[in-house]
Amino acid sequence: MGTQETASAATVTQITPGVRQVSVGVPFRSHVYLIDGPDGLVAFDAAIKGTGPAILAAAGGRLERVILSHSHIDHRGGAGELGAPIYCHPDEVADAEGDAGLSYTDFSRIGNERVRQVLPQLLAAWDGGPVTIAGTITDGEQVAGFRVIHTPGHAPGQIALFRESDHLLIAADAIYTLDPETGQPASARVPHPFSNWDTEMARESIRRLIPLDATSVWTGHAQPVTGDDIAEQLERAADYEREHAPG
Repeated sequence: MGTQETASAATVTQITPGVRQVSVGVPFRSHVYLIDGPDGLVAFDAAIKGTGPAILAAAGGRLERVILSHSHIDHRGGAGELGAPIYCHPDEVADAEGDAGLSYTDFSRIGNERVRQVLPQLLAAWDGGPVTIAGTITDGEQVAGFRVIHTPGHAPGQIALFRESDHLLIAADAIYTLDPETGQPASARVPHPFSNWDTEMARESIRRLIPLDATSVWTGHAQPVTGDDIAEQLERAADYEREHAPG
């Protein structure tokens, strides 16, 4: 599944030649994906404020551009520290240059009282603030050998990257493999409703990923989705319902 090394407080995993996962941030790890492109190194996502130096160290000091999977704070937070033009889907520009989707975030939907109280404070600490979007990328465009797939729901302009040559899918937060209620790794599931723009649309976006027949699915946090039953895992992720109501 890849080899790992540590670089300047980041855990770097070589997924395939030319694609690395850079895991940064505490106590909640976010993944940035470094992809070799024809014009230089592309960063897919930017984690949280303060992680820019570690990401740049893993990148060898320079990036050609930064592409946000979506604008939430734990994905745009370090973008302004990376010294490269920032791109996103057109439907995400307003939030990337604005409040990072907090307008539709509903912390009251978190059942764990401690997480419900602490998470707004963490997000405030992680927020690098609005970023300037240099350009947009849309569904079907090519990025360093990957096809852009619009996966709205968790955010209106969320995107994933899919490579036809080896069926590698970088899904970011289209799929969670972490339970925010406990902070523990979990089976693949639809993102938690508290942070979703439209949870039912998020389910449909997962279902649209199933026919891609991905060989592995790399997420924005926690572990990738792997194995011989990825399609079945994604079907269960789309159908996932939380077992308890907020309270």
